[in-house]
Amino acid sequence: MREYKATIREHVKYQFDNLPDKIILEVVEPKSSTRSLMEKIQKRGDSYVVTDSSGKKVLGKHKTKSAALKQIAAVEASKAARMDEGLRDIGRGLAKGASTAALAAGIGLATKPEPPSIPNTDEVRQGEVRQLESGPTQKITYSKETGINTAKKVVDKNKEPQATLDDHVNHLREYEGFRSKVYDDHKGNPTVGFGHMFKSDSKETWEGAGIGHLHDRVKAGKAKLSEADATRLLHHELENTYLPRVRKLLPRYDDLDKDSQIAALGSTFRGGFAGSPKTVGHLNNGDFETGADEFLKNAEYIKSKREGTGVHKRMDLYHNSWKKGRYVR
Repeated sequence: MREYKATIREHVKYQFDNLPDKIILEVVEPKSSTRSLMEKIQKRGDSYVVTDSSGKKVLGKHKTKSAALKQIAAVEASKAARMDEGLRDIGRGLAKGASTAALAAGIGLATKPEPPSIPNTDEVRQGEVRQLESGPTQKITYSKETGINTAKKVVDKNKEPQATLDDHVNHLREYEGFRSKVYDDHKGNPTVGFGHMFKSDSKETWEGAGIGHLHDRVKAGKAKLSEADATRLLHHELENTYLPRVRKLLPRYDDLDKDSQIAALGSTFRGGFAGSPKTVGHLNNGDFETGADEFLKNAEYIKSKREGTGVHKRMDLYHNSWKKGRYVR
């Protein structure tokens, strides 16, 4: 396969009819970015306050500068997600044979530069386009039949795919279910969203997720939590609380197969994994079958099966994942 180089923007502006039937674009994020953040951090008394670019609208208050930076990171991640949606819109335009001018307008470009240098499409039907700076990569597949698909990460063929943060979020969204108003869970803990329990440090967690201004009203039952904000809160909690926790329990967590990773983090989120030290010990020793069986020797599991609640079904899912579990690296 021959390789040619050009930027993503150059390619999406190039005439549709001159593109090869299929292109695989490898988008490389630069090691550093010159893009400035629109949010600001101000020191007010003992607090670090996150504001908008004007400095007037308060987005969150934090005890530490590190927590304030995490909130800004969460906001920036949300912006990046919207940018991904923009790329998918461009792909739909390509699939319909949209003109170069329409594509340029779609990404906010006012001028039309010269088309990039692309090899003769009779010689090369498939190629890789990469930016010149090195960094984390994402593969974008384009074809005239299907348009652009930005969802596929570049995977080393010598390694099995690992669970991403989005995999964990999607799993817990499905099994926790969404509740917009605060309620008491089966243990009497005030809960909202996708299984988020209110604790002494909850407000700081909400601020880190960029929704600190909603905490008190939602907790008091005076406001509802939207599904989008609940997802943002779940994402933040998993990344900053539960992933570090499961990695402490399982030092080789990142070497596990994907299903075992999802089971370990899912059970850690529920609280059952840490409550089964024998299961943790067997998994750390690579004895997955024994660890899986040990996991079901649990009073909550037995009670759920007797009463017909859903807890045992989720525990069975994790048991089955570990039964086939392995370290893949």
